[in-house]
Amino acid sequence: MQEKQRELIRLLRQHTRPVPGPALARQLGVSTRTVQNYVRSLNAGEKRPIIHSSPEGYLLDQDAARTLLSRLPAELPQTYRERSAYIIQRFLIDNAPSLNLYDLCDELSISYSLLKNDIQKMNASYAYLHVRFYCRSNELLLGGKERDFRRLLNHMIQETKQKDFVDIDVLKNYFPEENVQKIFSIISDVYREASCHLNDFAASNLLLHLLIMVNRLHRKETPADSVSPHTTVLFPKDLGNGTHTRIVQAIRQRIESAFSVSIGAEDFLQLGLLVRSSFTHLSETSIEQLESALGSRFLCTVQQIIQAVERKYLLMLGTDHFITTFSLHLKNLTLRVSNNSQIVNPIKDDLRESSPFLYDVAIYIIQLMKETGLISGKVSEDEISFLVLHLYAEIERQTENEKYLRCLLLVPDYLNAADQLSQKLLARFSDQITLTSLSAMEDLPSPSRYDFLVTTLNGPFSTPREVVHVSPMMTARDYLAVGRAIDRAQNRRSLKYLTENFSYYFSAENFLVDTCAVRSGEEVICLLSSLLNRNGYVDSDFARRVMQREAAISTAYRGFAIPHAADMNATCNAIAVLISQGGVPWNGNTVHIVFLMAISPDMLIDFQIFYQTLALLLTETSIIDTLQNCRSFEQFKDTLLDPRFIESIR
Repeated sequence: MQEKQRELIRLLRQHTRPVPGPALARQLGVSTRTVQNYVRSLNAGEKRPIIHSSPEGYLLDQDAARTLLSRLPAELPQTYRERSAYIIQRFLIDNAPSLNLYDLCDELSISYSLLKNDIQKMNASYAYLHVRFYCRSNELLLGGKERDFRRLLNHMIQETKQKDFVDIDVLKNYFPEENVQKIFSIISDVYREASCHLNDFAASNLLLHLLIMVNRLHRKETPADSVSPHTTVLFPKDLGNGTHTRIVQAIRQRIESAFSVSIGAEDFLQLGLLVRSSFTHLSETSIEQLESALGSRFLCTVQQIIQAVERKYLLMLGTDHFITTFSLHLKNLTLRVSNNSQIVNPIKDDLRESSPFLYDVAIYIIQLMKETGLISGKVSEDEISFLVLHLYAEIERQTENEKYLRCLLLVPDYLNAADQLSQKLLARFSDQITLTSLSAMEDLPSPSRYDFLVTTLNGPFSTPREVVHVSPMMTARDYLAVGRAIDRAQNRRSLKYLTENFSYYFSAENFLVDTCAVRSGEEVICLLSSLLNRNGYVDSDFARRVMQREAAISTAYRGFAIPHAADMNATCNAIAVLISQGGVPWNGNTVHIVFLMAISPDMLIDFQIFYQTLALLLTETSIIDTLQNCRSFEQFKDTLLDPRFIESIR
């Protein structure tokens, strides 16, 4: 498909009435006859016309166009990043076992040599994910384990998304700013009055759902409830006057009062689940209650659909949180489709442009729902975009949670003790940990599922993880003990990440020991830049850009410097190192170790994690004093990964 044909479809998607040919020709910059040829070409070979012609003009069949576009790449990739994303999509999304190199050149409109160069770059860019692209008999293959493919796919989703729809400022572009501010104030006030903390992602996610809910209720698009108005299926341990229920009821009352709407039982249940998931993971009992409310057969079918999506797209969606909120949404979707009362999503157009992969996943889910008999009618693009939002929010939630340490809370199951203690811990440490509660009757999960254990019970506990004993009242000494456990767990995680990824940043070929007394920082930058350029990491202009950045703000610290360019144009992340025992004059300082950073846009997120760990070691320990005496790359590696330094951080 030509780019002008794509543009023609984009133009027609904006109209619900026929558009005259001359008007389309002017906007496309072509002749009216060319527009006719485009329409004829697009309709050729299709079961039904994509574009209908009439004396009034041209009208797009939205469903037929969506089906056509879903079979095509969004755009012809122009840059290395776009081409690598396209190739990864062919493997992981289209499930291609191999790709013919010559066919790939034709699809991408590039030369064979450029494709081979891209493949070499991809192997360097994604080596830290433990995947490899290799050629055999003119075929390109992808090697690695399934978990590595999952990590690669998640990386691509994060890198290619254009907007963060779970962001307050972004939401103001789609909803009245007054509504955004009003609902956000309600959420903030209710949680503050309940003495509960809500992290930024959970707050934005809750805000998004409430904005859509209020928008729908204002349009009088209230769906038929899937549960009885009197059904209490919120939380197993929290039905009476529990904190979660009080928060849900308070939000409901204030939303109804502020916007003159009535929140029904179904919306109340969804609100309850969103509030509950903002605290800890949903328990198995919550899943059982959901089964009781929605029906075991329905819930089983939804779980099968989720498993099918996981197998096809390598997404990890089988969490209790996602199963609960998503099955509830699908139940409502089936009711809306059967009643022909589907709802409007004001973000739908940008969702497709920003998240084309997740849009494809959503279309596949609709297909599975039809195959399993959950729905039989037509599903609007608005409804499909709602599925995208749920998928998007779950991936964002998982990505967000990876930043936090996982605290396992083991408390006797009486007098709501676990809930009270979790609130106290989150009020103090919510920007550092996520909590999973466990009753005294349950077995400890695998150590891989938590970083440390907090308990009010006496031991002993059979776990290699650190155990912190606290009182139910959480004294100042208890808070101090938990804080120290968090610091130690974070240090262990940092050292683990540094150890596992060391070879993706440092190498003997980019390591120098100065034996001839380098005279200046500029000389070091030129020397290391030349090394990186010779080894294929940066271009010949890299040294100039690094010195330009250094002239703006010096990167010299106590005994070391970390120069880098302001842009991110490296082939892949690399750190060139020079060790000078005699020291190098650097903007009024004397540095003994220089870390020259070459940063790739493909791996910026991972580089930031690695850099934070490295900076922690360099600034918070005495490691520089030992590193400056290293005389080989092996000595440098052994010193940098010596656990004694990271353990010395308190």
